[in-house]
Amino acid sequence: FVNQWGTQQWSSMEHAFSGAANLSVSATDIPDLSNVTSMAYMFYYAFEFNHNIGNWDVSNVTNMDSLLHYASSFDHDVSGWDVSNVTNMHSLFRLAGKFSQDLNPVYDDFGVLTKGWDVSSATNMAGMFSLAVAFNGDISDWNVSNVTNMAEMFLAARNFNQDIGKWKDKTSNVTSMSRMFQTTPYFDQDISEWNIENVTNMGRMFETTPLSTTNYDAMLVAWNNQNVQQNISFQAELGTYCNGADARQRLIDNFGWSFIDAGLHSDYPNCQLSQPANAPTSTNTMVGEIINNRNAEFDILCTGNDGNTVRLYINDVATSATAICANGTVTITAPTLVDGYHDISFTETNATGESPQSTTLNIEVDVADGDVNGDGQVNAADVLLVQQFILGDLVPDSYAAFNADVAPLINGIPASNNVIDAGDLLLIQRKALGSSIFN
Repeated sequence: FVNQWGTQQWSSMEHAFSGAANLSVSATDIPDLSNVTSMAYMFYYAFEFNHNIGNWDVSNVTNMDSLLHYASSFDHDVSGWDVSNVTNMHSLFRLAGKFSQDLNPVYDDFGVLTKGWDVSSATNMAGMFSLAVAFNGDISDWNVSNVTNMAEMFLAARNFNQDIGKWKDKTSNVTSMSRMFQTTPYFDQDISEWNIENVTNMGRMFETTPLSTTNYDAMLVAWNNQNVQQNISFQAELGTYCNGADARQRLIDNFGWSFIDAGLHSDYPNCQLSQPANAPTSTNTMVGEIINNRNAEFDILCTGNDGNTVRLYINDVATSATAICANGTVTITAPTLVDGYHDISFTETNATGESPQSTTLNIEVDVADGDVNGDGQVNAADVLLVQQFILGDLVPDSYAAFNADVAPLINGIPASNNVIDAGDLLLIQRKALGSSIFN
C-alpha cells in the first residue's frame, strides 16, 4: 500500500513493485523520478494496480521493459508521458488486459508535442502490446524509425485494428517481425508501404489472422518491388490472394521466399490471369499533353498472356477500347476524353472470365488552346487557318469553336472574350514560335 511518495529523489524503480499482486496506491503526490533511468518491471504482475500515474515526469527514463507487464487492471491515460529518451519498450503493456488508451502524438502549430508519445528513440518494441486484449489505441503516427525488433508486438492483441500503414519507410531498420500480428483477429490494415528490406524474420507473422485479399495482394505487390531479404518464411494461413499472384511467385522465384497461406481466392475464377506488373503507363500523362476531345493512347505491358483481351476502363466504367495481348507491349486508344481528371485502369479476360481492375493511373486532360486543326500541335498550319477565318475565307466546322480564342493563356487576360480576332492570330503565332508569353 502506497499512501505517499515523499520528496526523496528515486534512483531506480526497477522491479519496485514486481509481484505485488494486490498493490494499492492512494498517494496524491508524485514521485521524484528525475534521476531514474530504469522503470523495468516496476509493476510486473501487479494485477490490481490501477492508479493514475499519467502526470509522472519520466523524461530521463531509458528502460521501460515490462513496466506494466501483467498489470491486468491498469487503464489510465499515460499519453502525457515524455518517453522521448526511452529505448527499450519490450513487453511494456504485455498482458495489460484492460489498457486501451490513445498514444498518438499531437503537435501544435509550432511543431511542439502537446500530447502522445514520441517514440523516436525506441529500438525494441518486441511484445509491447502482446496479449493486451483490449488495446485499440491510436498509434498511427508513431516515429518507429529506430526500432529494430517488432517481434510479437501485437501478438493476440485481439481488438487491435489501427491504421499503422502510415509508418511506411519508418520501418526500414526493423529486422524481426516474427509473430507480429499472430492471432490478432480484427487487424486488417494496408501495410504495403512499409519498408521491409532489412527484415530477416517474418515467421508466423499473420498466423491465424484473417488478412483480407485486398490487403494481402497489396503487400505482395509492393514488397515484391523492394530489395527484400532472401529465404523469408511468411505465414498468413487465413489470407487469400488474387492480383498478387504474380508478385507472390516472383518473391518465391527471385528471393527464395516460402508461403503458408490459403491460396488463390475462390471468388475470383479468373485470378490465374497474369496481370501486368504495373498500371497503364503513357507518355501522354503531363498536363496539357492529353488534349480534350481527342483520343489518348496507353501502353500496357503483357507478359505471358497471349490471346487474352485487355479492356480499358475510364473512371471505373468499361469502354469499348480493347486489345489482344501479345507478349510485350500493347497500345489501347481511349475514347474521347473531356477536360478534368480521369482514372485509367484495365482488365484482362480469358476463357474463364474477366479479371478485377488493375490499379489506376490518374491523368489530367487539358485544353490544347491554339490547336485549331486538332493535330495535337500548335504550328504554322493553325496560324493559317485563323488567318483565313478572320479574312472570311474559312467557315469553322469541327475546329473546336475554334480552340483559337486563346485569351486565358496570356498574362493579364483572365478569360476568353469569345471573339476570334487578330489578337488571337498574333498569340497563336507566338505560341507556334515558342514564345514565353504563354502561361
